[in-house]
Amino acid sequence: MTYVKKSVLENVRNLLIQVARERKTVTYVEVARWAGFDTKSAAALEPLNALLNRISLDEHKAGRPLLSVVVVRAREGTPGDGFYRLARRLKLTDKSDRFYFVGRETTKVYEFWARRPLAMVAAPSETD
Repeated sequence: MTYVKKSVLENVRNLLIQVARERKTVTYVEVARWAGFDTKSAAALEPLNALLNRISLDEHKAGRPLLSVVVVRAREGTPGDGFYRLARRLKLTDKSDRFYFVGRETTKVYEFWARRPLAMVAAPSETD
């Protein structure tokens, strides 16, 4: 697995929480640029994919919805294949309900973070 500094992990998590609180989405390239990752090729985005996976795994372990659902591909406006693979691995969905799952998970993320105090937004990830 790709190593990512804890501060980058926390900063990206906080960005995604803010996006969720605003009931918006953000593209992979926008997150990558914001976090300082190379965006020249799909292969260069592997550290970002690992980071988003880690964030969603941490959220799932804490009983929260998958926060990375707010990160979408620019053209399609939906999460990438890695998001769906993780959701299937966690047994949250199967291949037949992909778009329904995204809609449901997005709603859960928006509602969860809209109700949380700002102090929780800045809380660090619960696992290293």
